[in-house]
Amino acid sequence: MRTRNRTGRPEERGSGRAGGRHLLPALLFAVATGCSSTPPAGGEATADAESAECLLGRLDIVWNHEPRFFVTTDEPLEAEVLIGEALLREAGGPLGVNGKRVRVLGRWVTEDRRVLRADRVDVSPGNEVSCG
Repeated sequence: MRTRNRTGRPEERGSGRAGGRHLLPALLFAVATGCSSTPPAGGEATADAESAECLLGRLDIVWNHEPRFFVTTDEPLEAEVLIGEALLREAGGPLGVNGKRVRVLGRWVTEDRRVLRADRVDVSPGNEVSCG
């Protein structure tokens, strides 16, 4: 069935064009949250203790459109840390953690070990925190 769209141009009804505009946001959400329609292959699902990682170092914030958090360890290794709002509040907020020595417990998001999703952030007034 041919109809006219908002611009007055003829358009086939049921052509699927309108549904396509919702596909990109859904795809971006799925990629950003790590959603997948396929289950993990055998051997990828490990116990929490085996997959947890501990970073000990200085946490710095790069302020852009939104804050991005980076930990530089003593080795030195620099990794971006994804910190949820509630976890950030518990640790003292952005200004409470910026430039401080921290221990971050979490899981690697990328295989190259550059991005860590934080499960816990501990701020130390001195060098009191350790990964042990």
